[in-house]
Amino acid sequence: MKKIIKLTESDLTKIVKRVIVEMADEKLSPMDWEEIWFKLRKISRTFAFPEFKNRYFSFGGLDFYYNEDDGSLELAKAYRDPYAWRNTYEDGVEVLEKYANKVESLIEESGLDLKFEMGPKFNMRISKR
Repeated sequence: MKKIIKLTESDLTKIVKRVIVEMADEKLSPMDWEEIWFKLRKISRTFAFPEFKNRYFSFGGLDFYYNEDDGSLELAKAYRDPYAWRNTYEDGVEVLEKYANKVESLIEESGLDLKFEMGPKFNMRISKR
């Protein structure tokens, strides 16, 4: 049985906005990230096999951990310190910036609708767009 429903333009606008908000609120699960990480690994072997049990995902020498709050991956705090990479701050910054550029480039190349952000003090984050 078919039913005809009449919607005003206002009703339709509200429905569309609600759907957009709900889609934006979806967060990725650790299982989603595992699948994504395997796809990224096909692009570059620097994406190591994901460690699902501990919820960390390695890229080269960087370990990203799953953030329960928003479903993103964040660089572990121990890896944010330039001195952890080199004896001088400037050399460590150079290493971290190279990593950041490489990760960002590969994320963009992947076409997986992900974004890479690097905040102050090398707080790197990978999330859904």
